[in-house]
Amino acid sequence: MDANQYLEIFIIEMKEGLETLSCQLPILKKDPENKDAAGEIFRVLHTFTGMSFVVGYKRINRLTRAMKEVFFGVWDGRAEIKMKTSIVDIVFQCLDALEAYLMNIMKFQDEGTEDNEPIIAKLNTVLKKILVKEKVGVQ
Repeated sequence: MDANQYLEIFIIEMKEGLETLSCQLPILKKDPENKDAAGEIFRVLHTFTGMSFVVGYKRINRLTRAMKEVFFGVWDGRAEIKMKTSIVDIVFQCLDALEAYLMNIMKFQDEGTEDNEPIIAKLNTVLKKILVKEKVGVQ
């Protein structure tokens, strides 16, 4: 399989995954304890992380890896409901960033130059809060 075939598969997977995120995030916003929606979102993020690595899209990989780490920490029971609700808002911002990456890829076969550092910083802040709570044994 050549690089163009990988790119075609990547674009299809991104479109399908973004649609899934668009459907599942509002469910999770309304019901932060919905394990099915959380599982679907985590699955999409896992796919995005792997596929972006394969095709060499480092910015998408970095963003989706950060999303996946936080998402796992939040929905595996290590975070309270208030945090879960606030992380959904950040993930909506991530969704917008991923859609922008996809548009760039479809036009130019390149993800562009936007690193989305402010969003990744927010994700890392949430992850640190989760890890601190875990380390000190706070439930």
